Amino acid sequence: MSNKLNKNEEQIKITEYEIPKEERDVIHYVDILNVFTVYFKTLFHKDKTYNILKDIELDKESSTNRAQEMLFDEIILYKNAKEKRLIEIYDVKDYKEKFLLNGKEIPEKYDTYLVVNKNNTKITHSLVTALSYIASLENWYNVEWSINKINNF
Repeated sequence: MSNKLNKNEEQIKITEYEIPKEERDVIHYVDILNVFTVYFKTLFHKDKTYNILKDIELDKESSTNRAQEMLFDEIILYKNAKEKRLIEIYDVKDYKEKFLLNGKEIPEKYDTYLVVNKNNTKITHSLVTALSYIASLENWYNVEWSINKINNF
């Protein structure tokens, strides 16, 4: 199979093709949804074939499921955050020094997540930020990672 459009066109060199920023953004959002699906399946012990559209009643316009509701709630928290620290991701040591030593309280509605990738551990109060961080890893689907909600830090 050739990657020429027709006889008169020059062959496209895939290695030289640069994906436009708009397409990279879309790919990143799709990766976030895929990371969320893996996270949700792991958290709630779902079958490997589970997807975030499962159990949707297509004939009902307002039909939803637990995964979609969870993701929606997390997006609302992210969008309504009053402080940047609630939606940014930090190295654990930096977070402790910058916020915990100053006695900054975490608003009750925000959880705390440890995001682990190899020997690198980050901390955030936003699941959306944790998902985005994992999705930004090169070949995120082939590396070991975890998102762990913790009670105390």
